[in-house]
Amino acid sequence: MWDFHGYRVSSFGVLMFGILQGVCVGLSDTVMVLKAGSSLDLPVQYPTESVLSVQWIFNGKTFAEYSTDQSYTLLESQFSGRVKEDDDRVGVTVKDLQPQDSGTFSVTAEGTETQLPTQTFKVYIQ
Repeated sequence: MWDFHGYRVSSFGVLMFGILQGVCVGLSDTVMVLKAGSSLDLPVQYPTESVLSVQWIFNGKTFAEYSTDQSYTLLESQFSGRVKEDDDRVGVTVKDLQPQDSGTFSVTAEGTETQLPTQTFKVYIQ
């Protein structure tokens, strides 16, 4: 234990804080700026055979789902009629982006062994 400005600090605690800070930085969001009318590809970044199910989420609301029987479910959303399934890999494409489509897109996937890390994209449409 060290005495640091009146606080008792353990070297293990300092080490863990440093490690966790590195993990948090590694999981930062990807920021994208796209033009109106363009498309946004949202593929799963994991091997197809290791994925059981996937959800594509926009600002907290699911707009598409995938399950291992290779079936997609496109839910009613502001993207209705503009979402294309990617049958060659697990993923979807949102077409004809508009300024109101700016926001946070997330891809959550459940793997055969565990929940896979969520991919998050902050997207701005100009």
